[in-house]
Amino acid sequence: KNNIIANSTYSWWGAWLNKYEDKLVISPKQWFLGNNETSLRNASWITL
Repeated sequence: KNNIIANSTYSWWGAWLNKYEDKLVISPKQWFLGNNETSLRNASWITL
């Protein structure tokens, strides 16, 4: 139902394709080295 994802495309797709409306997704704040890419995250995702 919920996803805690790493900075990998496999976990990103798992969270993106999760069909639960009330899902909780926790993702790393820094996705790429030296770059804080926010376009990869949904606005409802929590970053740590």
